[in-house]
Amino acid sequence: MTRHPDTSGYPLPVPIDDGSRLCVIVHVPNIPGHRQAFTGAVNELCHAYNWGSDEGHNALLAAGVWRVIFDEMMEQFYENDCGENMNCCFIPVLHRVNPTTGRLEISIDGGVIWQPDPDDPIYTTPALPPPVTSGVSATKCDAASNGFSHIQDLITFQSAKLEQATTGIELVLLIAGELLLLILTAGTTAAVLVPIIIGTGIALFELGKVAYDLYWTVDEKNKILCILFCNIGEDGSFSDAGYNAVLADLGSKLTPGVPRDDIYRNIQAIGKTGLNNLCAYGIAADSDCTDCECSCDITHWEIQAGTLIERDETHITLAVELFGGSYIAAIHAQSPVSSCNFAQPIATGEGTPVNTWGESPEPFQADPRNYPHSTVWGAGKCVNAISVYGFGGQVLETVTFTVIGDCV
Repeated sequence: MTRHPDTSGYPLPVPIDDGSRLCVIVHVPNIPGHRQAFTGAVNELCHAYNWGSDEGHNALLAAGVWRVIFDEMMEQFYENDCGENMNCCFIPVLHRVNPTTGRLEISIDGGVIWQPDPDDPIYTTPALPPPVTSGVSATKCDAASNGFSHIQDLITFQSAKLEQATTGIELVLLIAGELLLLILTAGTTAAVLVPIIIGTGIALFELGKVAYDLYWTVDEKNKILCILFCNIGEDGSFSDAGYNAVLADLGSKLTPGVPRDDIYRNIQAIGKTGLNNLCAYGIAADSDCTDCECSCDITHWEIQAGTLIERDETHITLAVELFGGSYIAAIHAQSPVSSCNFAQPIATGEGTPVNTWGESPEPFQADPRNYPHSTVWGAGKCVNAISVYGFGGQVLETVTFTVIGDCV
């Protein structure tokens, strides 16, 4: 019904137009009277008197927006014969893997707007209940061990298929099928996962079985167990933050190489629910994760140079000592696994001290002045040895080393 000028009209939108468009399919009865009524109703939006008024005359602008839309619609109706054959109502669905998130997406407007693909396994995978709170005697270590066991099975499976597959695409399809089997997803075809894992899968095929097997040493595999354990919740499942931390740790803590990239992509492909499901079933019981150091702890760090004044779980304060002609204080951890993120050390005494540190996994140095050094402390630096000394004979008195967080 036409709104008369003496009524308020449609509320003016804010802003009048931002360039975005929503594609709507309307199934209009294919009868002349219905088509005419429909186009006439839409045409009412093209008249300023149907919009609310304001001092800026924005009703004219709003009507102008709809005039362009109406003209495009009528062009579809008649030039493409939509009114008779509905050919213009066929909208091809485009698919892609988001280059930033790695997730499947679709577009129904030719690639202008992308939205999550409803067939992505992160939406279709049913979630199993968390294992620790399900009434079964279990621990978060048991849950992580379950997940670790399934990932090891995947590594063994891929090694075997690397010997059997004749093409990279064949290997990718086999891996995708095994992934879906592991996360217990029914009714989903392996082809859904192919776009996510195809790059690393083909690279894996080109790498070959021998190099793949050499990469997966016992130590390299055990890193995965600790990555799972250190990021899993107390109920044996991953939160969004925990899942993202797993991906980050896989990328930063495993040795760089195609096998690392492959396992990263596989875990990304199955999503948080898939990874939770890997941890929710299995035979792990009374598992041992004590070798996994999940947070920075300097209580076991050793004093390399200097005399202890005080220490706790976050800081160590030392009185400096004369070491090879320099006044120096230094601490270290023998194991790179114990690396920590320190704030810039605070020193008392004369002059400007030089900060030195050992970047994990640099080996322990008998002389801490041999570590890489700079007068500018790097934010977020992950170290397993750190020292401060007076340059050029400058006399220092005390040095305080303070941990500000875990390695990232």
